[in-house]
Amino acid sequence: MDASARGLEETITTPYSDMVNNATDHLPGRHPRQGLRADDIGWFAAQSFLDPDGYRNKAPTLVGDELAQPDADAIFNTIVWMPMPMSDTVGDMFKWFKAEGYGGDVEACRKAYPEMQSVKTKLEVNKGRWTHWNSKSFSSTQVA
Repeated sequence: MDASARGLEETITTPYSDMVNNATDHLPGRHPRQGLRADDIGWFAAQSFLDPDGYRNKAPTLVGDELAQPDADAIFNTIVWMPMPMSDTVGDMFKWFKAEGYGGDVEACRKAYPEMQSVKTKLEVNKGRWTHWNSKSFSSTQVA
């Protein structure tokens, strides 16, 4: 029995993945991956309080961008001037994303919140933070 049948009201935000979670050996290649900024999740959560009728008993899948990993890598390298850092520890998550997909509607989310960040805007806004963080992770020979 769902919550509305019991007389309860609910709104569930269902974000998928932060835009910069990356795994080294389980990436879906040219298969697009949906991502979202934590700040954007907060905006939608606030809207559920500001416009309860518009969000009541709904569970929107929140996504801010949809890119294949090579495209995300290219944007990262263009803005931050170094390779995108990768991690082995999130591979199972990416296997699931590849097998099950995401189900989010980027256009609908951006229509509801036009300021929602893409991978490109996320990197542009936080460029200094990434450059500083990555300077500790990569040697100068690894920077393309």
